Amino acid sequence: MSHKLRFAALLLAALALGAANAPVPPVGPADMVLGRPDAPVTVIEYGSLTCPHCAVFDQAIFPRLKTEWIDTGRIRFVFRDYPRDRVDLLAFQLAHCGGNHFFWALLDRLYQSQAVWSHQPNPADDLVRLGELAGLPEAKTRACLADQSLARASAASLQGGDRAGVDGTPSFFLNGRKVIPWSYEDWQKLLSEPAGRQ
Repeated sequence: MSHKLRFAALLLAALALGAANAPVPPVGPADMVLGRPDAPVTVIEYGSLTCPHCAVFDQAIFPRLKTEWIDTGRIRFVFRDYPRDRVDLLAFQLAHCGGNHFFWALLDRLYQSQAVWSHQPNPADDLVRLGELAGLPEAKTRACLADQSLARASAASLQGGDRAGVDGTPSFFLNGRKVIPWSYEDWQKLLSEPAGRQ
């Protein structure tokens, strides 16, 4: 069976297990959150770890958003998985391996090294090395890469994104409204508008 067919079978099985829970709750099992719970603005990103545009956002724009908007209490930022294939799903399993404590550092490392691991048919060894660099023991990382509950959580997040109208990555929602910012200046404009602060 090809990698694509195996991924499709895994995804369908995971979605079937979660079908009874529809609609997707406002906070999903794979959601990772930064910022104050009572921040006036909630930004939700649906991202893919194999997506080059997501890597650009993470490396070029997100650090400024974090410093100027999240860390100052003006944004609550929610990251939601949107795995596009089997390799992406495995990378998300690594990202969630250590919980919120390790997630953001692993996300950054995965985007920084995307060109190395994202085109491999079986990136497990590369992902294990990235986990070790982040401080995760090899045994724990390999257990996470085999953990189907992590895969199901990512698949549920994908399903929720489809229901929300996600048609590509990264996709952003600002207080529930889908937005398409391409630069940090676009973000500043959106976040400064009265609609962005409601």
